[in-house]
Amino acid sequence: MTGEQDTLSIAEAASEAARILRLSGVPEARREAASLLAYTISQTRAFLLTHPEHLLAPPDVSRFRQMVARRAAGEPLQYIKGRQEFFG
Repeated sequence: MTGEQDTLSIAEAASEAARILRLSGVPEARREAASLLAYTISQTRAFLLTHPEHLLAPPDVSRFRQMVARRAAGEPLQYIKGRQEFFG
């Protein structure tokens, strides 16, 4: 994520983040990118899937990029979000 665009769609942001995380060796890069994006915009992952064209506000793009960079640098997802997701 280069910082050149002030707005991105959900689909664009998720794709870029997944690519960055995958190149950084993050397991389940797509899932983690979606989790960070949903957290950033205070929406569910279902919202991301049903509204791929939704444009993110510039402050959200900046915040999301910062979180993706932290995760790509190896910081655990739970530390970035401040909570652990549980499935079950």
